[in-house]
Amino acid sequence: MWAPIFPAFILCLRRATTVAIARVVPFCMNGAIPEVAVDSTFWDQLSYHVGEACVIPIIGPEVLVWDDNPRVTLDTLVAAELRAWWKLPEADGHPASATHEAVCEHLARGGVPADIYTDLRSATLRILESRPVPETLRRLADIRRFRIFVTTTPDDLMERALREADPTSPPSVLAYQPRKKQDLPKDFFGGSRRVVYHLLGRLSPAPEYAVTDEDVLEFVSALQDPTRRPGDLLDELKCQHLLLLGCRFPDWLARFILRIVKGQRLSVAADGLEFVAGEGMRADKGLGHFLRHFSKHTRVLRTCGPTEVIERLHRQWAGTPAAWEKEPDAGSGTRLVASEPQAGRYVFLSYASDDREAALALFDGLTRLGVEVWMDRTGLAGGEEWDATICRRIRGCGYFVPLVSRHTESRPKAYFRREWNEAAESARSVDPSVPFLLPISLDDIDPQRALVPDIFRKVQWFKGSRTGFAPGLLEAVRAVVSARPPETQP
Repeated sequence: MWAPIFPAFILCLRRATTVAIARVVPFCMNGAIPEVAVDSTFWDQLSYHVGEACVIPIIGPEVLVWDDNPRVTLDTLVAAELRAWWKLPEADGHPASATHEAVCEHLARGGVPADIYTDLRSATLRILESRPVPETLRRLADIRRFRIFVTTTPDDLMERALREADPTSPPSVLAYQPRKKQDLPKDFFGGSRRVVYHLLGRLSPAPEYAVTDEDVLEFVSALQDPTRRPGDLLDELKCQHLLLLGCRFPDWLARFILRIVKGQRLSVAADGLEFVAGEGMRADKGLGHFLRHFSKHTRVLRTCGPTEVIERLHRQWAGTPAAWEKEPDAGSGTRLVASEPQAGRYVFLSYASDDREAALALFDGLTRLGVEVWMDRTGLAGGEEWDATICRRIRGCGYFVPLVSRHTESRPKAYFRREWNEAAESARSVDPSVPFLLPISLDDIDPQRALVPDIFRKVQWFKGSRTGFAPGLLEAVRAVVSARPPETQP
């Protein structure tokens, strides 16, 4: 809300295994980034992912708008209040980030840095006392297929919108701070409660939220510290498609954030496309030139802004019950399971396509013993649209069972290895005394020489067979699963 940046709508369409969180780019007047029409294909793609509950909206200051003619945003209202309070002259024109400009002028005139957070909080609260929730946020809250709302602004408007949409089920509200990490609640996976996450802090009299560029830099720097990063949130963002609405970042910060959240060189090709739209986007030839060479999957939409995107999604999905349990299935295309698997209790079964028969036999044997098992029955290769579901299931499972065989040994590059790497990452957050990884060897594979993530070699393996799974093995797996209380999960 406060840092100077370009307003934008971005849809990041990419696979669940892609590390990048989002691509933040402006429209370049010199045509540096290809333009794309907002046609039926685009809306079909966006609508499909929203319907699959695989999209997380990230909300910026340009969405907090009450009137369009003239445009009245929370940013401009707060800036006017602060200018009057600090006795600053009226702003010339309409700066991209009015509050940030006012704060910078105040500091340049000798204002006390520590006081700006209290002043800004007081001004924001006074304004919101007499203002309803913006219609844009109400429409977002009505879309039940959105479960996590990440906001870059410190106000409580998104929380209020969700409370109005469902007074019986208030959202969980969390805020990141460089000195106090808050992550997704442990009961999030497999549950239904919605979450508002303030990525740059929440309104406070103390400097616990980002106001200036320097504040934003400190938040972003802390996010790359392994001891301070909200791992579950960032992992969930990695697994989902992102819808950036009215966000702002300057050129240098956009590049920095991109590199942190992607976790690899930006020139590494990403799966899928990113669509960008914004109102009154200013030219940024430097960033445009950079992305033209190193982020070629970006497409810009000039004719559609955040408000239009929200309105169209609202018309299609408002009031539709959440569909967390919708998953593809072989034969019928999709299937609806009766309920979400119980978080922290079900077994995720991972296998190579050549071992499908063995996997089905294990699935049937464990199911008969009362063990809840989830497996991909589609046999689809990597790159299918529901990778986000696979990632989410691994994050929510209590036990990960990889079938290690001569087939997996002969395939150093395969889709199941994405699952194994995701499980290895989850296992790092589990106490070593708590069982999570339960590898099963089908062909007398030596665990110490197997082509598996290192952490797989540190746990006990089970010995299976292609001709069937002995009752002793099935009972052993059931005993491990039954011994853990349901609240214990990665």
